[in-house]
Amino acid sequence: MPGVPGAPGAPGASGALEARERGVLRVVRPQTPNQLHEWLRCVLGVEVPRAPTEPGSSAPFDYLCHAFFEGAAPESPDGVVWANRGGGKTFYAAVATLLDLAFKPGIEVRILGGSLEQSGRAYEHLRRLFEREEMRGLVDGAITERRLRLRNGSRAEILAQSEASVRGTRPQKLRCDEVDLFDPEVWEAAQLTTRSRVCGEGAGAVLVRGAVEAIGTMHRPRGLMASLTRAGNGRRVFRWGFVDVLERCPQERACAACPLWDECAGRAKSPSRARTGAGHLRIDDACAMKARAGRGAWEAEMLCRRPVARDAVYPEFDPALHVSPFDPPLLERGGRPGGASGGASGGLRGRSEVGGVVLIRRRRRPLSDHRPGAPRRAGPVRRGTRRGGAPVRPAARPAGRARSDRSSGAVRRGASR
Repeated sequence: MPGVPGAPGAPGASGALEARERGVLRVVRPQTPNQLHEWLRCVLGVEVPRAPTEPGSSAPFDYLCHAFFEGAAPESPDGVVWANRGGGKTFYAAVATLLDLAFKPGIEVRILGGSLEQSGRAYEHLRRLFEREEMRGLVDGAITERRLRLRNGSRAEILAQSEASVRGTRPQKLRCDEVDLFDPEVWEAAQLTTRSRVCGEGAGAVLVRGAVEAIGTMHRPRGLMASLTRAGNGRRVFRWGFVDVLERCPQERACAACPLWDECAGRAKSPSRARTGAGHLRIDDACAMKARAGRGAWEAEMLCRRPVARDAVYPEFDPALHVSPFDPPLLERGGRPGGASGGASGGLRGRSEVGGVVLIRRRRRPLSDHRPGAPRRAGPVRRGTRRGGAPVRPAARPAGRARSDRSSGAVRRGASR
């Protein structure tokens, strides 16, 4: 992230200190979150947001504290970073790796991306950090294309996306970038690689607990990131969207006409951002991206509210909005019980219809009938059971298999299966 405010290579707070002074500070281990924030600002010139801007989010600094201070026992050392595209997640993973290497002698860190190219992006950030004048004196020998070693015995290395690469290593920290792109078997193998270790000697010794970190943007509704971010998985989740890493907005910029008002609501102008650290994402860039992106991609990849659902039959479906509990009526006529049935008609790709009906006296009353882009005409689809616990009758017309509006044979074949 060179060239943006607060990032390495850009004019930042470290400019107020001479290189010699920064060289002295580089070996002073931060003991508290405040000291860590000042170390990053003074030595690296990195201004990390300390407080979330959007309610319910985390700040990037929360993740760095969790990684550097080894979590708070009995909290799991594993972590999940769910952040927006361009939100700095890969860069902050490199910063966390630098801190581990510099202050935990002998630690082994591995970087595993969804592809070797993705691993290389994280490693490139790390190389640039250690090529800075105040940090290069810590490096032992040359920095190669795949590994880096410090004079204190710490090492970092990138891994290929393969089981053989993962199974042959025993690091203390494994940082997995863009996990939604992982091969499931590689991910499973990665869970058994890390080992705890005491790094350093004497008063400076640190117990580093084996940890696997998952980092990425949620691309798939039922992908790996979706499962890792569910409650109860044992990992601490750090989620932030673009508003949390947005640069501080100047007071003279009008909010009324700003396309980001719905998401920001003026919070980027808060005076507290001067104390807690502004982000690196430029406001003009965020405005341009919102204008180019569709609503689904914007909410998934920039707001981190839910995964991309572009391949779903009903991408607008939201359980909080479209599902509600109810007790279906049980009426009889001529000895035949009534009840509830629900169904879905997939239609062709790009067109969908989802409906639920209640059968009362053998008459059909639609609960919901919605096509994307059309006005909503009825209430929500409801979920219920018959009295006594028996499930309602579900049904589906799998027209999604059809290639055109005339290929009814595909529908019949799909239904027969």
